[in-house]
Amino acid sequence: CVEAIDRSIAVTRTPTEAMSGQVAITMRHLLFAAALAAPLTLPRAQASPPPLESACIAEGEGDAEDDTTCALQVPLMPGGQPPVLQQQQQHQQQQGAGVGDIVMRLGRDLASFVPSLCPFPQSFSTSQAASFPSKYFQGKACMGWWNMPKQQASSLLKEARDQLVFFWDVPEPQCNSRVPGMSCYGFPGSGMEFRQGSGADVAKAMYKATTIGGVTDHLPKSLRGVWWMRNNAVSEELATFNFARWLPEENTLLVPQSPFSWAWPTTWNPRAPFLGVSTNRQQSTSQAETVWGAQVISFKFSKCPGATKAYTCEDILGNMSFANMQVHGPYGNLAGAMPNTDGTSTFTLEAMGNDTSGSTYKRGCYWGFNGCNPLEAGSYDLVRILDADGEPVAEYWDEWIKYIGKVPLFTYTGWHTEADRQRWVTYYNRATHTVGC
Repeated sequence: CVEAIDRSIAVTRTPTEAMSGQVAITMRHLLFAAALAAPLTLPRAQASPPPLESACIAEGEGDAEDDTTCALQVPLMPGGQPPVLQQQQQHQQQQGAGVGDIVMRLGRDLASFVPSLCPFPQSFSTSQAASFPSKYFQGKACMGWWNMPKQQASSLLKEARDQLVFFWDVPEPQCNSRVPGMSCYGFPGSGMEFRQGSGADVAKAMYKATTIGGVTDHLPKSLRGVWWMRNNAVSEELATFNFARWLPEENTLLVPQSPFSWAWPTTWNPRAPFLGVSTNRQQSTSQAETVWGAQVISFKFSKCPGATKAYTCEDILGNMSFANMQVHGPYGNLAGAMPNTDGTSTFTLEAMGNDTSGSTYKRGCYWGFNGCNPLEAGSYDLVRILDADGEPVAEYWDEWIKYIGKVPLFTYTGWHTEADRQRWVTYYNRATHTVGC
């Protein structure tokens, strides 16, 4: 049972959930209790499925009438949808229902009647960005670096890349077609590169490569720069929001995974939390190699919601004092928010102390069940070390340099060649068409 639970946690864990400093102990206990209550069941016998129809996708985004011009032949289920849209439902139908499943469903149903009774941080199954595709993106629900209003120029990426030294070629990444909403047709499988440097050099390269005219200048100045995940027990250190979309009408930031947006330690750092037991190359690379999944993080900002809803939040930044965070994917599909496990979680940004410059937030992590999440575990501080102009924020920069010492960082620096980049663009355009977003 324990091994099966650990595997289920590993499968549901995403690189951006790792960013949260996630502690899986509570989830493991909940799953273990359900496993004890559930009888051993076997998949029900299934009749042979009818032959699959197919759809042809041309080199662009439309359908081709002549099969000989197909760039991609996509099988369809009898209902006329690609199989990736029906896999989760089919998987559920094939499994026997145990007592544990029934208990969890009843708990969810009961909780849905009284969500307002929870005085603690809450989470919801709906996406806070669900209305954005129709309002801002011509109905296209998937958002990623490949369809940003302006791209990171190849020359800019090369200039930033040349400041660092080679660290790692991602081994042939594996595309898992069993993941709901994911397509593996035409998967490129290679061409991504990671480079390393000192804590100072990587931070400056991240700022340079993600500061894009017509994109970054639309963000509030309080969100620009490079941020350190101080006291994060997970093996990651820096992030930047510079290459992101700001929707002023929604007071919401949408951050896609992109080159130079994240940085991880290459090795053990004894100054990290818990003597750095989770900071090592294996932990870092296991997160980094999944960047091709192209998730998007949304931050919906507001005033603080109250002391029991956000334990640290101080209303010192007006409607930028608090943000509810959600993860969307694969392919940055804004129509839904990614779940963690059968337990639930709330991720937040909460303004702290008296810093009216907006350079310090608490990255709150709250855990519970059925959307009511009173248990805080894994929270850390999000501290800006380079400001909106790329200059060091003196008190935090000095602290960062002392903390990181001689431990190198590495970051995703893009692709070996422009041809590699275009292969990934083609894949994402095809995949998002296939999954219907």
